Amino acid sequence: MDAADPAFFVSYNSVDRTWAEWIAWQLEEAGYSTVLQAWDFTPGSNFVVEMDRASKLAQRTIAVLSPDYLAATYPQPEWGAAFAEDPQGLKRKLIPVRVTECKPEGLLAQIVHIDLVGLDADAARVQLLEGVRERAKPLEAPPFPGAAPHADSYAPSFPGDDAPLQAPPQKRGEPRPGQIWVKLNELVFQVDELDDAGTQIVIKGHFDAETARWLEALRSSRFGSPRVRLIHGNRVLDGQLAALRTTMRTGTTETTIQIDRAEPAGRDPLRAGTTGLTADDLVEVGLRNLLFGEPLPSSLGMLESMADPGVDKEALARAFTRPDAEAGPVARLVLAEGLIGGGNAGAITRFELSPLRGDVRLVVLEWEPRLYTNVDPGRRRIEGAWRLPG
Repeated sequence: MDAADPAFFVSYNSVDRTWAEWIAWQLEEAGYSTVLQAWDFTPGSNFVVEMDRASKLAQRTIAVLSPDYLAATYPQPEWGAAFAEDPQGLKRKLIPVRVTECKPEGLLAQIVHIDLVGLDADAARVQLLEGVRERAKPLEAPPFPGAAPHADSYAPSFPGDDAPLQAPPQKRGEPRPGQIWVKLNELVFQVDELDDAGTQIVIKGHFDAETARWLEALRSSRFGSPRVRLIHGNRVLDGQLAALRTTMRTGTTETTIQIDRAEPAGRDPLRAGTTGLTADDLVEVGLRNLLFGEPLPSSLGMLESMADPGVDKEALARAFTRPDAEAGPVARLVLAEGLIGGGNAGAITRFELSPLRGDVRLVVLEWEPRLYTNVDPGRRRIEGAWRLPG
């Protein structure tokens, strides 16, 4: 096999194009080369010839498994060619990746697959990259077996319905496992490390060219230190952009962002109850109206603005229309900025978003209301179907 041949040919059904693009992107970010119909088959080329050529030249074939893929006609020769070259799986020529619930049958059922069903973006990325590696050797050195565990070491919580979504407490300077979604003003991106334990917030990451240009433009946008708002997890922080620098680390360019804390994020005045609804009732009916289009209580009359939960409706719609792997984390940041930053919630304790099916996403949102005087907040939970606008 020529060294210039692509490492992976990604075989998929057109319905699963967003999954195929996400998989190819993660592989190329990790240093592999890929062939993908959506990116590499240019106008004027012969589709069948290009597919045949890609399946022959690629060192391995990834089959993006879904009910649509298994039922389609065209993908069968694509994965079948890889299987025929390596029927015993000794060379791992065929690597199935299951992205939605389905049950492969026949020969395809005999190949061990990478399963991404039900995983969030970070877990799915780890699962994918570990699955395509030649060896199971860890990426980092294993801990010394003789070391006694620290009393404050983090133990993963049970991932049940009531499990908190927050990451374990972070020690100053300690990187979190996986990447972290953040929102800095209007830009949403992922970072490798985030330390907000002190007076200065430090963020580190390996960013694409578009994000790097946006950060540079932000730094140069005005004299002095630009004001920024940072959202991650249940944290909504205001500050000044103090420094932005890039360094070479392990052969790649790492960017460090430093933000000096300012006064706490501004919040709306304490909302009052009205027409038989408590302040937290108003937040809930406002969210139901925003997410599911449920009508506001007629008793509000001219006071409908009292039910505004403070969430940017257009930003939330843009988040929901992102690819499935990104929609949930980004939408959660938008909700946190509005609810927590606006003083209408203390924390988001659960947020789930289904894949987009037609124009519908199923949403589960649970939050701790803000602590109003003499009111036990408990938790509020809503669930329903969000639909594409228009």
